[in-house]
Amino acid sequence: MTSFSRRRLFDGLLAFSIIGSIAAPAATADPSPVLTLERSVPIPGLTSGDLDHLAVDLAHRRLYTSAQTAHTIEEFDLTSGAHLRSVKASVNPHYIFFAPAIGQIILADGGEKPGDPGQIRFIDPATMATVDSVKVRYRTDADLFDASTGRFYSVSAERGGADSLLTVIDVAHRTVVASAPIPSTNVEGMAIDSARGLLFMNLRDAHAVGMFDLKANRMVARWAIDGMNKNTPMAYDPATRRLFVIGRDPGRLYVIDVENGRLLSTTDCLNDGDDMTYDAIGRRLLVSTDQGFVVMARRDTDHFEVVQTGGGRGGKSSAYVPSLAKVFVGRAPVEGSPAAIDIYDVAKSN
Repeated sequence: MTSFSRRRLFDGLLAFSIIGSIAAPAATADPSPVLTLERSVPIPGLTSGDLDHLAVDLAHRRLYTSAQTAHTIEEFDLTSGAHLRSVKASVNPHYIFFAPAIGQIILADGGEKPGDPGQIRFIDPATMATVDSVKVRYRTDADLFDASTGRFYSVSAERGGADSLLTVIDVAHRTVVASAPIPSTNVEGMAIDSARGLLFMNLRDAHAVGMFDLKANRMVARWAIDGMNKNTPMAYDPATRRLFVIGRDPGRLYVIDVENGRLLSTTDCLNDGDDMTYDAIGRRLLVSTDQGFVVMARRDTDHFEVVQTGGGRGGKSSAYVPSLAKVFVGRAPVEGSPAAIDIYDVAKSN
């Protein structure tokens, strides 16, 4: 699991009870919530499994999500929120993106069983047919699309292997332009500094963050972060060169200086975070977790404060669309509630 990771990045209720011993972090009282639920759109026929990630096509007003267990792409009208269709698309769908320059959906397909190659599929949104694909290792589950350069970054591992493999794909030509080993067998969320040619990634098995130099095609730094566990979503602010990482067990935000790998601050949040977006204009982080959403306000360069929590269980995947001032949350079916896309209005920043 994008930066929301997988920027993904792109144009990327309050108190509730948490089952078990996990407690929600205290949210500062705010008479004007950042996120307000506009409506919830059920996904018919989807009775189990996660909604892995979300993708947005602004030009054609479409929202897509990959349903892992159902092996489908679910399509929605971005304006009305209406569910338009469900299409069988791949064996093991994970990250999903939309590439405006080529007008196609990019879907990371993790492969059916160990030993099978994964594939990066290029899909025609009109027919939902795969028009081309690039093979990668089995279990591709960390992916990022950089629309500014037209490069797709996929990290995949092999079960029992000693490392992972980063594959860099030229989206316009569907060709592999670079590859390199990554010293981790469990890479998750990534973020990119396109101007400096740096790719950041969560090395979960090492409780660390890696910095990969895209020009030199090698890992140039690895920072183990004390207390960080199961680090999954990641976001980045190039203006201050601060990296934001959410860990699990416990749920916690880590703010890291990428100039030296120094941990600057931590903030507790809900557990099982899976997607995160940094809203630079609003100076806030929008985090979606299996326990609900978290909004964190940036108080200064290095510190955040939880100002709102809400939503429902199963809403791990999300996408923030600034031009619409909306957040879309993909909520998996859980505890009798149907799978749905929850649509939130985003308040203007002060």
